[in-house]
Amino acid sequence: MQPSSVTALPGEGLFSSFAQYREAYGAICSDMAAKVPDLRKKCFIKGTGPIATHHLKHRVSWDVDLTTRGAFDSPEPIFRKLKKAYGNRLAMDGDESCGMYQGSLRVGDLPPINVDLFSALESISPKSTETHPLLGSIPSISLPSYIDIKAATLNDRDDPKDVYDLCACHRVPAYETYVAERLWRKCGLLTLGKVGNMTGNFPLESYQPKAKGFAPVTTDSLDNLHTKVEGQYSRMKVIDERRKEMRREERIDQQFSGMGF
Repeated sequence: MQPSSVTALPGEGLFSSFAQYREAYGAICSDMAAKVPDLRKKCFIKGTGPIATHHLKHRVSWDVDLTTRGAFDSPEPIFRKLKKAYGNRLAMDGDESCGMYQGSLRVGDLPPINVDLFSALESISPKSTETHPLLGSIPSISLPSYIDIKAATLNDRDDPKDVYDLCACHRVPAYETYVAERLWRKCGLLTLGKVGNMTGNFPLESYQPKAKGFAPVTTDSLDNLHTKVEGQYSRMKVIDERRKEMRREERIDQQFSGMGF
């Protein structure tokens, strides 16, 4: 299976260094928190921005993905407060019936940033988020929860960006095994096989940031993830086949037992 077509990552080329990107992302989140304090209580930042700025440094993510903390909580009150605070600097449309708003925001002389506001499908545990002063203390997704989300996302789409992000997570020593395990537990054999295929045919240069201070995923990192996923896939395939065999044997035993043997 070949990866799907490569698309330009939002924000790539906007910043001359990681430090400049981190400062700009933090300035926007802090400005939003100052103007709409309820963001700290009602929402969390779910996307790659906080993970890139605080953990991985692997690429630019120039968007703020806001999600309600409670399951199916309406995002409309936050949307209205954002519109009131920013006026025509926030170009945002949405559908309350779907719990979804999307648009772009201008803050000062910074480049316009994409802003999404969604209703959560399930409540977020405080253990799944972390808080950083740089982000205006709006809670943001933790690295383990981010890995879970990325693993589940690969079950639904073949976006090389997700593999790149997981590869960056995988090179963090504490999560080297966790990434492959979550791919298996969240999605199963099909997704493990898919990721193994995609890491073996990956357009790496298309996703590596060129500006100074970033820590782009390298070929060695990609090869390490490929080896880990392929090994996990082989082990889990053997286990899966053995479980199927045991279930077949159990059904046969039940049939013979019912026949009085």
